[in-house]
Amino acid sequence: MHRLSTLGLFLAILSQPAAAQQQTEAEQREQWSAAQARQRAFVRELFDRAGFAPVAELSAEGREVRRMLLRDPYGGLPVPGVELERRASGEVTLRLQYRNWSTDPVQVAASAWQELAALEDAVLTQADFVPLPPSPPSSSSPPLPPPICHGWNARFEADYHRNASWSQCGGDRGPALDYAVAFAEIAVSSKAGCAFDRGDPFGSYNKCWGETLQLDDRALDRDFAALRAEYDAAHGHEQLGKARVALRVEGMEVGDPQWVAARDAVAEVKAVRDVRWDCLRRLQQLAGRASDASPADRAKMRQTVDHWSRWLTEQERNYAEVLQGLAWPG
Repeated sequence: MHRLSTLGLFLAILSQPAAAQQQTEAEQREQWSAAQARQRAFVRELFDRAGFAPVAELSAEGREVRRMLLRDPYGGLPVPGVELERRASGEVTLRLQYRNWSTDPVQVAASAWQELAALEDAVLTQADFVPLPPSPPSSSSPPLPPPICHGWNARFEADYHRNASWSQCGGDRGPALDYAVAFAEIAVSSKAGCAFDRGDPFGSYNKCWGETLQLDDRALDRDFAALRAEYDAAHGHEQLGKARVALRVEGMEVGDPQWVAARDAVAEVKAVRDVRWDCLRRLQQLAGRASDASPADRAKMRQTVDHWSRWLTEQERNYAEVLQGLAWPG
């Protein structure tokens, strides 16, 4: 339960007297500037990991690009990133990028670039430093931990010094959300047969472009698609929510009805998790039998194996172990 211990230490630090936490404005500004630089470096790293060419190299070549990475609320879907490029001729192209593969660039209307340009200053311009107000008098009890939230996240990149992040959990319905929705609509509208849904902009984006994982080998693709569908259906959101509610009952003791209900709810989370582990095992077997598949097909399966494996391992640590530790203490 190291994570719970760390949270307790964090809350204890927050509850210390205000004088122990007070900083000068210069110290705050220094920390804020360092944090901004780390965040920009982190966003650049995410785009590098997604397989995009380093934006500094493109800028040096005189190429203009705008990029967006989306992450679904639970981080379980292989959502491709999208890149717009404006060429010297004024032509604007769009392509999708996911790890080691990408779609061929397609031409889109020049107005797509103009639409993003009209929004980007409010999104990509670094905010001014604002010093923290004086800390209020300390209370005897530490503050409550923040609520748990799962929402869409977006990262944006224009050049080496200009990138930004947006999270649905931040409750911000301002320029960054407008920018992300506009980017998603441009990508969906560029593909024949896709329909953009303003009520679910990022879901419709992923529905449209999710089939970029399609394999060239039709027989292999049928098995691959069936496994992806089974894996996606076993998301476990309802089971996880039910387990969290059941474990909040105060005064619960081992053996009483509330404890039994909580234990059963945690067991349901485990059962859904086991379905996904089985999907991963079968995907590994499928990839192992595809030695004569094309390099692109093998790369897509290998990347999906890596993605599922990493995500499931994180969920095992973040949810399953913690929930089981609460339901089966000791």
